[in-house]
Amino acid sequence: MNLKKFFTIIILVLAIGKISFAQSIDELTVNLDDKDSCKNYIAAVCSETVKLLSEENLPPAPDYGLLCRAVEKFSDGKNVVILDEVGYPSIMVKIPAFKITSGIHPMFTVKGKNYSCVYFSKYENIIFHGRAYSLPNVEPATNLDIDEARQVCSVKGRGWHLASDIEYGGIALLCSNQGFYPHGNTNTNISENFYPNEHGRVVVEKRAPDGKILIRKTATGSGPVTWAHDGTEHGIYDLNGNVWEMAEGIRLINGEIQVLRDNNGVLPECWNDWKAIDKRGKLVKVGSKNTWKFDSTKSDSLNKFQLIEGATPFLFLQRKISMYPPEDTNRNYGYVTCKFKDLRSDKNLEVPAILRLHSVFPFDDKIILTDDVLWIRNYGTRRVMKGGIWGYSAGMFGASFAGAWNDSSPGMGFRSAFIDLEERG
Repeated sequence: MNLKKFFTIIILVLAIGKISFAQSIDELTVNLDDKDSCKNYIAAVCSETVKLLSEENLPPAPDYGLLCRAVEKFSDGKNVVILDEVGYPSIMVKIPAFKITSGIHPMFTVKGKNYSCVYFSKYENIIFHGRAYSLPNVEPATNLDIDEARQVCSVKGRGWHLASDIEYGGIALLCSNQGFYPHGNTNTNISENFYPNEHGRVVVEKRAPDGKILIRKTATGSGPVTWAHDGTEHGIYDLNGNVWEMAEGIRLINGEIQVLRDNNGVLPECWNDWKAIDKRGKLVKVGSKNTWKFDSTKSDSLNKFQLIEGATPFLFLQRKISMYPPEDTNRNYGYVTCKFKDLRSDKNLEVPAILRLHSVFPFDDKIILTDDVLWIRNYGTRRVMKGGIWGYSAGMFGASFAGAWNDSSPGMGFRSAFIDLEERG
């Protein structure tokens, strides 16, 4: 056999292998009037899709029309399939627009326009061929920084974006209003968060020499329905624990809380439009006087990663005490924590609604608050992570402003979200 024939055969074999995946999706059948049939069909198609996406050279996407119908039928319209610009699917939870006292919640507003819904990733995301996907029963992607997470979301097409802090805040508000607090993959030993009899499919586990579990990562959506934001199989999974989730639209610089207006982080052209927040909640130029900041009761000048014992963070209009006074470095030295429900501000100041909507401060006494914890460094540039991880005080209101902007780790993941910018609410 000459070399030309040999390579022709190899190419044909590879092509047939790729076609077989597409054919297997095309050949799967479903009874759209039967919930169990829809559920099994969705699982099978998603499994085959992961195989396709795992190919070194991405094959043309098969027809996902039947998957779209099955997902909507199974969830009664609460979940939808959205295809990216190369035709591959993500399963998303549709969050219809809702109002707060001041009007429509800002998570539904982009550049002054209101939209009827946000599509939020049902699952922590995985990355294939430089794009983010929301698919079940896979190991969530980690070890990327926030700029990389922004890129793998926005490359999927206009309206796709790294899920934003204002969106997480809106979903947390919905959870509290519905009276259900999602459980999750965490061992915080806090009764409200820790459910030892609930399990997902473990995909990563690391233990210390004494056998103590240091990290345990479960496959996306593999836990019970109590791990979904609404307690049903149609909800958003793994918001409590599993891996930290980086979020768009908020940061700290030397303690100053800076945000992107409304949900403008949907648009890459707005990624640098940072604003500070003045005493009354108005967005102003960063670095202005008397803007909201994280202050601290104590500091630590040691060049060492450690908790500053006895220190308490609080909200104030000045940062009088830097947690690391020698300089405003991005290095991860001293940090402080407190329970989210215990966070305070100066008694003479009224914390504006915008900080409550971003879940930087408790919204009101009616909101369900467990022992979720804030982690803070008020020096350097800090991005936010939401939801916690195995071994930390996780939860819907758990958040970390402790890591530098470009930090990454095996415990840091993300989600994509989508707003149809062609649709006016």
